[in-house]
Amino acid sequence: MLSVSTRMTKVLEASGDRSAAQAYAANAVLVEKRLKEIQVLLGKHAEAAAKKPLSWSYPGDLAYFVEQLDNLIEHLK
Repeated sequence: MLSVSTRMTKVLEASGDRSAAQAYAANAVLVEKRLKEIQVLLGKHAEAAAKKPLSWSYPGDLAYFVEQLDNLIEHLK
C-alpha cells in the first residue's frame, strides 16, 4: 500500500497542476500552522494538568507526545 504522500505525489504528477516546490511550500505553511496549534494546545493541557496535580494521565500524555515527536524527528533526519 502506498503512503499518503506517495499517492499525493502521483496524483499531482499526473495532473500537472503543481510542482514539487509548490507542494513543498504549501505543506511547509501547514506544518508551521500545526506547530503553532500544538503550542496553544500544550498550554491548555498544562492548565488542565495544574488543576489535577495528582493525576498521572497528564505526564503520560506528554510521554506519548515526546515519543511521537521523536518519530517525526527521526523521519526528518
